[in-house]
Amino acid sequence: NTELARIGAGFYLDINKHLLTEDEIKNGTAGLLDTGTGTLDKVKIINGELEHEVGFALCIVSGKTYVVRGKKLFET
Repeated sequence: NTELARIGAGFYLDINKHLLTEDEIKNGTAGLLDTGTGTLDKVKIINGELEHEVGFALCIVSGKTYVVRGKKLFET
């Protein structure tokens, strides 16, 4: 971030943005979403579904990979 500021990038990287807590992992209330962009984004999971619809993606939850269609998670 220091180097980004030095070159006037106008943005910074938040290294804590996508960290999952132990409770989120244990309870399956958050996961990492892979939409094919090359990044994994933290998502909230409520009653076994994503909080927001995303179309088609993959989601890693509690060490398992799921296919996402809309908001629903399907075990691979």
